[in-house]
Amino acid sequence: METRLELATGLRTYLEGPWEIARSIDDRRNDTLGCFTGHAVFTPQGDELDYRESGRLKTAGFDDEVHQCYMYQFPEHHRAAISFTDGRAFHDLDLSTGLWRTHHQCNPDVYNGEFELVSKNLWRSQWTIYGPRKDMTIQTTYTRGS
Repeated sequence: METRLELATGLRTYLEGPWEIARSIDDRRNDTLGCFTGHAVFTPQGDELDYRESGRLKTAGFDDEVHQCYMYQFPEHHRAAISFTDGRAFHDLDLSTGLWRTHHQCNPDVYNGEFELVSKNLWRSQWTIYGPRKDMTIQTTYTRGS
């Protein structure tokens, strides 16, 4: 049976390179909506990929350039272990079936993630975050850049 990830030769190969990002933020705790537009690049660093994202974040009362970085390690051909730049674990990612659900405990809040591989040039993520400090949904679409 063919998996969706067989559109590429593996997760690392699929992710590598530039991506355009469109993100929406629904912050229910503060009753605000926001958006982010920018780009990300997955750059090889030995066996890992260095993820660097930058763009403009607009929310109620905030409009500025922002940046985010993660490291992607590949313990298996179809799976990544994503960590913060300080080495703390964030979550795993496996798009071999086209859909992946994950969980991250960021005390005291909980992050539930869902990732969908749509095509060889498009994937999406959604984080639903809840707890005493946050109540929000963040949806991101990644479109392969040139």
